[in-house]
Amino acid sequence: MPRLNLSDVTIAYGAGTVASITTGFVTGWLWEHWGGHTDYTTTIGLTWLAVVGIPSCLVAADTIKEKLGQRPGNYVASSRALSRVIPVNHAQGSTNVFMSLIGWSDDQKRDMADSYTVSIAGSAFTLTEVEIEDFLAGAWRRQRAGHPGLSRQYWTSQHRPRLRRLEYQARLELISSVQGLVLDREERRSGRLALPPKLALQAIKTAL
Repeated sequence: MPRLNLSDVTIAYGAGTVASITTGFVTGWLWEHWGGHTDYTTTIGLTWLAVVGIPSCLVAADTIKEKLGQRPGNYVASSRALSRVIPVNHAQGSTNVFMSLIGWSDDQKRDMADSYTVSIAGSAFTLTEVEIEDFLAGAWRRQRAGHPGLSRQYWTSQHRPRLRRLEYQARLELISSVQGLVLDREERRSGRLALPPKLALQAIKTAL
């Protein structure tokens, strides 16, 4: 999450307070106009709590947790028109996989591949169908040659271009979210593909 800036906080508090006072006053005035009795202190106070007080406390709590070393939560980072959330659990914690459908015309949809956004430890990675297929193809080639195709050591150190650790994790978590696609995956073992690249990609598109 973004770090708090004192000037931004001051401006936000000032603007929120002015908006709360204005809204509370107008709400109270309208209520009196309709025949009710208004306690302006309560009305404005409740409005301020809803607009400024409670949201600022939530943000402050998240900031304190981050400062103390707690990982930030997952978030949706997709700008596509439609998305589906697929929760994934793994040894390092929980992850969400989001399928993003391209919000263009039918002709453009046929020309463009689907993209998938995976959020891990507060970082979002959007993977195109081509990137996923390349990962599957490389893993399958190594697997057929008797090597661990999904090895983190290979993809983050030996493969060119090398993947950052979270980039590798995003790819692995996405394909692992499809039941039965990755076999023998356990602690200290990345597992192996159950299907060749084309069929594996089709399984991903069907499941997600």
